Amino acid sequence: MAARQPLKLEVQDRDLAAEPRVPARESVAAAGILQRSKVPGAEETPMTSPAAVIVLAAGEGTRMKSQTPKVLHQVCGRSLVGHVVPVAQTLNAANVVVVLGHQRDVVADHLAQFFPDVLLAVQDQQNGTGHAVRVTLAQLADQGVQLTQGPVVVVSGDSPLLSEATLALLL
Repeated sequence: MAARQPLKLEVQDRDLAAEPRVPARESVAAAGILQRSKVPGAEETPMTSPAAVIVLAAGEGTRMKSQTPKVLHQVCGRSLVGHVVPVAQTLNAANVVVVLGHQRDVVADHLAQFFPDVLLAVQDQQNGTGHAVRVTLAQLADQGVQLTQGPVVVVSGDSPLLSEATLALLL
């Protein structure tokens, strides 16, 4: 195995207040096409639609001290996961996959009622985010789902304030 080369860092003293502000990327544009906002002097590159968006919804939510699965708690008339899935769908990913675990049948029924087009993956043991992603990708492969080129975006199913603009910044 080749020896690792030391990382060389160059520190520059800059006055950030004197530099022009660069606008943040905008969210989904009209006609459902993802694109970045124009940054002065920057080369324009289109956003890549993700190969998949994985929504983590397997957790037990023990701190909530409730019999209701955490992602099914209501906020403003919708379940927590009911806020997240539509935002995930705005990325036009080839696949939106929800990872189920605790009370998976109840959560699956809810998703089937409101989001019948999402794919489901099951994480029998909740061993962290990385494990959930690994299990999900393996189950997709077992089901014959081939991921297209592009990033895989992972979001929490209990984040009702997640926005299109935030997800667009990840791409």
